[in-house]
Amino acid sequence: MFRLELEKWPPSTNKLYTVWRNRKILSKEGMAYHNYVKFAVAQAMPPVIEMEEACEVHFLLYRPDWTNRGWPGKAKTRYKKIDLTNRLKCVEDALAESLAIDDSQFFDVITRKCKGTEKIVIEVLVKKMPFSDGSTIPSS
Repeated sequence: MFRLELEKWPPSTNKLYTVWRNRKILSKEGMAYHNYVKFAVAQAMPPVIEMEEACEVHFLLYRPDWTNRGWPGKAKTRYKKIDLTNRLKCVEDALAESLAIDDSQFFDVITRKCKGTEKIVIEVLVKKMPFSDGSTIPSS
């Protein structure tokens, strides 16, 4: 198993790319976050994951509070409007690139909002996923 802790919040997919010369490329913000994740992965020294191995990935997102302070009353909803899947695409892409694998190898992705300390933290857990026949490749 491989564990990684990220202390920066990723950009949303709306800010992840820009168009340059009719090509969609990573924005400055997206590139900076990709580089941040690559550095964090390199520091953590992850195990080698082969291209044919399936992975299970857990994203545990910690922040002090997920609820709106004005609820009920001033706020329209109980929870802050934070679209996790929108934010995590950047983390998934950077993680896969850093591990030199394809994100199609992420067979089981679990996302969970957790109440945490005073800072925002994204904990990432990656493990090879054995299937019922003992292999790490799903049977057809």
